[in-house]
Amino acid sequence: MSIIAQTEVTRETYWGISSTGYAVFYLLTAITLLVFAYGVYRRFARYADGDDDPFARVDELPRRIAAASKIVLSNEKQFDRDLYGGLMHAFVLWGFLTLLIATLIIGFEQYATEMLLNLSFWEGDFYLAYQFVVDAMGLLFVVGIG
Repeated sequence: MSIIAQTEVTRETYWGISSTGYAVFYLLTAITLLVFAYGVYRRFARYADGDDDPFARVDELPRRIAAASKIVLSNEKQFDRDLYGGLMHAFVLWGFLTLLIATLIIGFEQYATEMLLNLSFWEGDFYLAYQFVVDAMGLLFVVGIG
């Protein structure tokens, strides 16, 4: 059995797939984004066709945004109903948000800093710390779903 050890600690992207694999990946990504954009368009078109709202929903907008942000970030409404359910909801919420942000950061690094500046910052101890946090939050996400 042959085991190949990696000499430097860094993130491997695409696991060495071929150029055909890249093409299929980006084709499927484009199709997914188009279907998503069409769904968003249909949803907003349906809302735009609706009746006018009899209530002023944008009055005191800064206060409303602050109150909504507090509810979302603290998850207080979920904990008020059911402590166990609220905890699982928090695991799913924060795990998903962490994984989303981690993926966006890696995409930015791969398609902006690497291509334009030939700079990669996902190496060494920084990458190990980042990977630990992302894996821990991914575990919380899976526990929350479970």
